[in-house]
Amino acid sequence: MSEELLDEAVRLDEEGQSERALFIWKQLAAGDPTRSVLLGLGNCAKKLGLRDEAERAFKRALELDGRSEITLRSLGILALDRGDYATAVEYLKRACSIEQTAGGLTVLGVALSRTRNDPDAETAYRKAIQIDPKYEEAYYNLGVLLRQNGRSSESPPLLKKAIELDPGYAAAHRELGFVLMKRGLDPETESHLRKAVELAPDDAWAHIYLGTYLWGIDADAAEVEFRIAAKLQPTWAVPLTSLGSIYESRDLGLARSFFARALELEPDNWSALTGLARAYVKRGETDLAREYIIRALQQHPRDPRSLALLSEIDSE
Repeated sequence: MSEELLDEAVRLDEEGQSERALFIWKQLAAGDPTRSVLLGLGNCAKKLGLRDEAERAFKRALELDGRSEITLRSLGILALDRGDYATAVEYLKRACSIEQTAGGLTVLGVALSRTRNDPDAETAYRKAIQIDPKYEEAYYNLGVLLRQNGRSSESPPLLKKAIELDPGYAAAHRELGFVLMKRGLDPETESHLRKAVELAPDDAWAHIYLGTYLWGIDADAAEVEFRIAAKLQPTWAVPLTSLGSIYESRDLGLARSFFARALELEPDNWSALTGLARAYVKRGETDLAREYIIRALQQHPRDPRSLALLSEIDSE
């Protein structure tokens, strides 16, 4: 009976009937809580967003086998998902000390980067590539990490490799398009950004990147992309500050409203603060402009654009 139930739980899981599968996994765990059953229960609960239940199942599995790489990795991924990066690193390092896999090292790299340990994150990604040269996730994450650390010139080959291995990798198309934007107007850049939007139309960042690229070509088309991003992420300030910047040369009142809405969402948003400062300078309201640019400088004290704007305000 146990084997039949196990086969049924696996079948339901594979067919996407997670709620029915979870009921059976719970039955199995109550009667014969083997490591495999508890892992099945944990994975099913995680799919349903029941993270606490998933964690309890994984911890029970770890009690049965303290050197289970997959169990430690599962606990690490759960910790990563809930933002407990230090705990994630701890679990994932233990997993990799038992067995180094491309997947395990890559997720360890992600956790390390979240704790601002970028050198070790880079090492983890490079080890993952050595273990499995066809693991696209490692190329993608390494490419993004290098770009974030001012090494953008090293990113394109890595992101291109990720796309070569998986042509439908939307995030890799998006990030490659972003890195290539420094070339200016370029068919390859636009192609990757449009491919990212095509593959993942609900990815707000893809629309922001495409809108940013289009801005210098067709401001109306850029506005469309920013508005899509705002609709997809209504509590995100970035699309609003982008729309505000477009409208600075069109309708100053509307520009101010976009920046103000962005500040309601993120009171310390630098782009919104500087945008409002610029708008008030144009209106001749220097006291308000100074108030906003000083707040912006509290976020980025050495930003040359903010300092130049403050100097302009003070000279009036």
